[in-house]
Amino acid sequence: MDRRASRAASNRRNRQQLGVEELPLRDTRSLTEVKADVLEDREDVVSLQQLAKQTSEDSFARTQRMLKMTEETRQVAVATAEQLENQTGQLEKMDKDMNDIQVLVERSEKTVDKMIRPWYARVPGRGKLSKKDKEDKTKKNRKQKGSIEEIVDEEPKEQPTTSELTEAGENVEEMRDDLLGDMPSDGGGIRDQKPPRPRAKPRRTGPNAELLDELDKAEEEQENQLSEMGSMLRDLKGIASGMNQELEKQEGLIDGLDQVLFYILLELCRKTEPWH
Repeated sequence: MDRRASRAASNRRNRQQLGVEELPLRDTRSLTEVKADVLEDREDVVSLQQLAKQTSEDSFARTQRMLKMTEETRQVAVATAEQLENQTGQLEKMDKDMNDIQVLVERSEKTVDKMIRPWYARVPGRGKLSKKDKEDKTKKNRKQKGSIEEIVDEEPKEQPTTSELTEAGENVEEMRDDLLGDMPSDGGGIRDQKPPRPRAKPRRTGPNAELLDELDKAEEEQENQLSEMGSMLRDLKGIASGMNQELEKQEGLIDGLDQVLFYILLELCRKTEPWH
């Protein structure tokens, strides 16, 4: 025993000289302290599991709300596209009616000319202006700019046809059918949606296997919703492009109606008495 004690004392002195700390060979904690540490570690693990589950549920709920908002936006976009289509049809009908009115005005002018020509022929020189009156009228028309009077004596321009005015948007209906043809009337469903690729589920064992499987399932559902949302956003982009082309077509039709109306007013002004 003396030799062992002296050897242990010698080893301790050597460690102290070398600066090496002496490590305990066994845990000096009591059994109660060890149990308390184990319980504390278990509580930390449980709290982390609950936090992970709560975070997954919150993320899933946010994704569902985003998906619902995207679906509502898509329904509004489809309804707006249909209203634009109806407005385009009304403008096309108005353009056709204005062209018919223009034809009727031209025919009525010819008929009125035939009716009043014999009466003017009875009075020599009636309806004709002298050289001085023509010069005064020309000067007056030059001064009156910014109104219809300045172009009364000009030659009428050739009226553009409906086909020329709507040439830029002739393919809008086909694009609209391609865009909205596969969509149901209530705005639900997804067009050309590809199912997500299934993933291989790893086999887990242990006390946390059930929780990990639930988290994987929630993540997979969230990815499916994000894929569905991406498809809806692509549909919205296509609808917006179609609406832009529809508005451009309506702008061309409105310009054409303005030109036809101006032409009709100009023709009517030519047959009236000269302004003083």
